[in-house]
Amino acid sequence: MEYRLLGRTGWRVSAISVGTEYLLGLPQDRVNAVVHEALDRGVNYFDVFYADPGFRDAMGAALGSRRKETM
Repeated sequence: MEYRLLGRTGWRVSAISVGTEYLLGLPQDRVNAVVHEALDRGVNYFDVFYADPGFRDAMGAALGSRRKETM
């Protein structure tokens, strides 16, 4: 995976990101599968556009103990 610096933050983010809009309303196991597959392939940038607390909770649960892999 190619990584790039994110502005002046010093964070290295994957050149490929995952848009998450299509995950809205899907079962937690499907959200988990998508997030884990992306992390396994080196993606560490997720576009979490949706402000719904339920959706953000689902993404948080999917990231779980692997959250540090996104930093």
